Parts: sequence; C-alpha cells; structure tokens
Amino acid sequence: MLRASAARQATLATSWARAPILPCRALLSVPYPTQPTPLLVQMFREQVLKLRDVVNRVTGYKIDMQLAKKAGAPTIVKIHSIFAEQEDDVLIFHLTADASLHLVSSPFAQRMDSKLTAYLKLNNAIPAFTSAVTLQLFENSTMAF
Repeated sequence: MLRASAARQATLATSWARAPILPCRALLSVPYPTQPTPLLVQMFREQVLKLRDVVNRVTGYKIDMQLAKKAGAPTIVKIHSIFAEQEDDVLIFHLTADASLHLVSSPFAQRMDSKLTAYLKLNNAIPAFTSAVTLQLFENSTMAF
C-alpha cells in the first residue's frame, strides 16, 4: 500500500512538472473588470469595517477621516478615545499633503496637561502623545469608580 501512494505522488509530481508555463503576455490578456463588482465592493467594505474595529480595540481610538474638500487643503483626522469622559472629547489632527500630522486646537486639546503636549512640541511623537492621553484617560476613568 505504501508503494501505491508513493507511485501516485510521483505521478502527481511529474504531471505538475509537465504543466505548461504561461508567458507573461498570456497573463496580461486575462480580462479584468473595469468597474468594481458589487461583490468586490461588499468584500472591501467588510474588510474596512474589520480593520476599523481592530484598530479601535488595539489602539483604544476610533479614527475618522474627512477628506479634503479642496486641492491642497488638509484632511481632517478625528480620534476619539474609548476612555473619553465626554462624547465631544476628540483630538483633531490635520493631515497635510506632505503626510505630516498637526494637532488642531480644540477644547479637549486645550485641557491637556502640558506634560502630554510636550510629546508633540519637543519630539513630534504622535504615538507617544496618544498613548499618554490613553493612560491619563484610563486612570481618570478607573479612579472615578
């Protein structure tokens, strides 16, 4: 019985070796839809929702982007912590054309401790800043109980 399976495997291996190799031109001639199909659009939406959920759970922030309405205008990025005390406690950043992020003044940002904003002013370290904000909000929410 072992010999039969070994012979079968050898046959399969040689059949793959004899398979024709398609030239690149043949691959390029495969027709692709010019417009996304409804199935692809649905699959893309589902993947985006999964990504948003994972980002929210891993970072502790819900991230929303509003694309620039005019050419050259910055994209608005709003992040809301899951530990925020109020619904309107949102950090707002401008994403510029050169891919840099800048914190925008808002009531929530103005209430930030200067130790937290030092991460931005001294090092432009947005991940360190958002991490420190998360820790402060978490400590405030757990001490409230």
